[in-house]
Amino acid sequence: TAKAMGYYTITGAAHYPPTTANYQKAVAIYKNGTQVSVGQFYGGASRTIIVTDMMGLAANDYLELFTLHLAGVDVTLVGASLSVHRSS
Repeated sequence: TAKAMGYYTITGAAHYPPTTANYQKAVAIYKNGTQVSVGQFYGGASRTIIVTDMMGLAANDYLELFTLHLAGVDVTLVGASLSVHRSS
């Protein structure tokens, strides 16, 4: 939740286990319950999906990070992170 109005740089990441290497994955930033940015990756060896955006936030705006995979089986994330830095 933003403490003060301003512009913020937001970076979100989801880290998947090796079993998801060849499946589509996505990670998205939501602001006040609405999707505002999405990063996607399809297949390959990469298991970390990153999304970055800069946006204006008002005091009390809140951010959430969601991720999706299409592996077809249950998958437990290795980790996830959401970094928020006020620029001005």
